[in-house]
Amino acid sequence: MAEIKKEFYNQAKNAKEYRHDWWSLDDDELYQHLLPLVQYIRQKQTYRQTANIRHARLYNNMDMLGSFGSSQGRSAAENLSGQKISLNVVSAVVDTLSSKIAKTKPRTVYLTEEGAWEQQQRAMKLQRFMEGWRQAQNEYEKKQMAFVDSGVFGTGLNKYYKDTKKKEVCSERVLVDEIDVDDAEAIYGQPRSLYQSRYVSRDILKSLYPELSDKLDAATAGAAQDMTNTRSSDMVIVVEAWHLPTGYGENNGRHVLACDSCTLFSEVWKHEWFPFSKLVYKPRLTGWFGMGAAECLMPIQVEINKTIRSIEKAHRLMATPRIYVANNSDVNLGHLNNDIGAIVKFTGTIPQESQGVAMPGQIYAYLENLWEKAFAQEGVSQLSASSQKPAGLNSGVAIRESQDIETERFQLLGQRYENSFIE
Repeated sequence: MAEIKKEFYNQAKNAKEYRHDWWSLDDDELYQHLLPLVQYIRQKQTYRQTANIRHARLYNNMDMLGSFGSSQGRSAAENLSGQKISLNVVSAVVDTLSSKIAKTKPRTVYLTEEGAWEQQQRAMKLQRFMEGWRQAQNEYEKKQMAFVDSGVFGTGLNKYYKDTKKKEVCSERVLVDEIDVDDAEAIYGQPRSLYQSRYVSRDILKSLYPELSDKLDAATAGAAQDMTNTRSSDMVIVVEAWHLPTGYGENNGRHVLACDSCTLFSEVWKHEWFPFSKLVYKPRLTGWFGMGAAECLMPIQVEINKTIRSIEKAHRLMATPRIYVANNSDVNLGHLNNDIGAIVKFTGTIPQESQGVAMPGQIYAYLENLWEKAFAQEGVSQLSASSQKPAGLNSGVAIRESQDIETERFQLLGQRYENSFIE
């Protein structure tokens, strides 16, 4: 595989040169401290970005260079002769779990407590409104993608924001590589500050903030020229940051958008939460980000890949049929062809055909065992992965009971998926 890119954009200087309490600064100097701080955090967390690329490679079965722009492509020219046999157990497990859990469409029900008839009608209308909103926003599809993200990267995110022009609340899927939190601050999973970095078209920024057009002309996409094709697009790196207030009712929280040339937007953030719905596949003991199935299955997937490479090489070298002709035999080699009923004239020793054994049976059993262990480790039945029912279960009651027993392994994961809708 090609070397994983570890830099994001301009290498930040010493973090002591920047103020960490950016939320207390004025707008005209805030951006000068916010972006270098985010760069510094990213440099300290290159291990996480490297791991995300590695896990995306395992799931997508492709040699990705990065998670932004043109870096998502393969590192080498694609050709049929360069393709290798692969048994992608990571993709099989994640897709099976997604089909079992994320296929459901949870509904939020609003109930009143000893409410009058008018209040009950209001709750009913609110429930209908939320159902219509989820359909209009394709919320279920976005949640399904977030579930896949949680299986691959450990954390899936959906962001909610208000569109002032459309006058409605909107939602979107967010890539986990766009999000940064300080490791020390998030050791208990509850950071006070959260940052989102994203490439945005310069024209869109100018249309949203026409009064800052001159300053936006000076904005750059950082030093990540290898991550965006500057000849075909004009992108600017924008950082959106939130800092939670110190307590309920306090007005010392902050929500800002900034690029490297100016502060685009700033407001007081009074909420004690970030505008994200987070879904983790498996919570870690410490930290804000979760652990995905790709990380759990990586050792088995690597061993499967090594075993397949050995089998593939052995078949190519050892299992090719050969015809042995003795040196003292007088054989017309031109008669050795693929014709049916061909007559081969010879004098002396008869030519012998040999079909070698590529690999002993233990190797194929070992490969099959690795595949089974990967599913067993994550609690997924291979029958579910192949859409087959267990042998001997013919009644509907027995099949449903079997599915319920298997689903208990994912009870907590299913609850986290449902809670993401409530959140």
